[in-house]
Amino acid sequence: MMDDSGNLLKQYPYVTSQDVDYLREGYGALGDISQLVRCINTARETQQANGREHVLAGPLLDVQSVHVLPKAAHKGRPVFVYGRIRVSYLHISDGRQMHLDIYNRKANDAEYISPTGGNLTLTWPDDNHRKVYDLWMKLDKTTIAADLYLKIGNRTAPLAVDDILVGDTTKGDFEEVKSKVIGGKLCSATLVYIAMPFATLGRLGILFSSKDRNIHQVNVAGKISARYKNTYGNYDSEEWTLFESKDEFEPVNLKMNKSLRLSRYWLGKPAYSSLILDLDLRDFDANTTLIKRKVELFDRNGVFSTEYLVTVDGLTIRVHMPMFSYQPDGCCYESSDSDESDDECVFEDNLRYHHHSMPVTPRTSNLVEFYSVLIGRRNLMALNVSGTIEITTYHNSQYLFKSIGDDVVKMEEGEKVLPLLEVDKDFYDCETLELKINLKDVDGKYKNKGFLTYIIDFSGCPFWFNTQRCSVIPGEDGFCALFYSMFRKACLADIEVHFKVKNVCDSLIYGSVVAQYSNSTTQLSSREYF
Repeated sequence: MMDDSGNLLKQYPYVTSQDVDYLREGYGALGDISQLVRCINTARETQQANGREHVLAGPLLDVQSVHVLPKAAHKGRPVFVYGRIRVSYLHISDGRQMHLDIYNRKANDAEYISPTGGNLTLTWPDDNHRKVYDLWMKLDKTTIAADLYLKIGNRTAPLAVDDILVGDTTKGDFEEVKSKVIGGKLCSATLVYIAMPFATLGRLGILFSSKDRNIHQVNVAGKISARYKNTYGNYDSEEWTLFESKDEFEPVNLKMNKSLRLSRYWLGKPAYSSLILDLDLRDFDANTTLIKRKVELFDRNGVFSTEYLVTVDGLTIRVHMPMFSYQPDGCCYESSDSDESDDECVFEDNLRYHHHSMPVTPRTSNLVEFYSVLIGRRNLMALNVSGTIEITTYHNSQYLFKSIGDDVVKMEEGEKVLPLLEVDKDFYDCETLELKINLKDVDGKYKNKGFLTYIIDFSGCPFWFNTQRCSVIPGEDGFCALFYSMFRKACLADIEVHFKVKNVCDSLIYGSVVAQYSNSTTQLSSREYF
């Protein structure tokens, strides 16, 4: 029996009556909703106290649309397209050459395009989750190769044959949408893609179910489109179509727990943005509305940020998009009996051990090193930043950044990186590492509050280390991206550079000092100290 709404609202103050109505409408058929109410309450309470939770982000390319438009010589005539569009890139982990076909049709399966033009039906591979990490790509040396043709009766003609080099940078390090028009004498094709330095990847599913055992199938018609919200590059909220069936229908088997067939299931998005899905679906046989609603995902903390569920006339529709965070390109450690014992690690919190007249001997320790914090905001406007970035292990806290009161840090227009204090934090197995960010512009142009938590357990489950990570925390009118590395058995080294100036009049020094790792099996970014 369900709990009374009044009792639930008293017990969980961060839950509203609208939340309870939504849960009963969507999940009531599953039984008691009190546990779901508790999950929502906990997520909101945590968000109010600590802000948004971090997301591990990585680089990703997403081809959003390819629009085919007949030219004057072919206007008014039907268009049939076949061929291949292939994305070639280097694997994010080991640099292997990878290929992803987002369009691949033979001549006998050519796609019909309206005489007035239309979009090609792009697809991503619907393979198992074990291969999801193969979809992450370095933007550098990534190419999009279009090899498309027209089928005109028994003849063929070139439509679009070209290679597009994506490039390794985007303007302002934000998402950047680019397009290129390629084509022949009869038709042109406009290819639109988005490059995202800070991205996450998810798999979208639209599932239908019913408690009525006599209903085995629902025939679905309508349209589903998607767009991003809260972006800071040149993306203008252009939507793309995931499902469209007006005069026909797509059968969905309710008993086999099958999801609605979409043109693509894997969706990338900027890590700092949410995703808007516009669902307009109807029952083709009964010609009745199943759902007509805009659904926003990833706009808050908690498991319910990844799904939406509604029940209409006994038919339950579930929108679900679990995320697959970027997996850093480092080493995965699992403990073994051959590992060195803990007494080989840090000696009295000093990473260098000196005993009487013995030479300095490096002693290793688990170590987290912080490189930089990128402050993302619209047009990279000038800011006066105050607040703190605090890291805590075993109740021992240190500040990466601290600016309180009138002591603000000025960030000029176009400046991206916030200066950090030098902090290298050692930690132990099975220790909790917490970081809290609370930053704002004193004039109200930027605000970011969030956290990240790691329970580090080298001794048990696998853990990625010796690699650079990027945690993105969405904020108000912007975001921050924190770059850091976690090392197992590391040593600290002090770097000193001495200058001998012959002429005091020529004391102006310029250039750079860069430290980079050698003899390493991982790909770690170098660090610029000067």
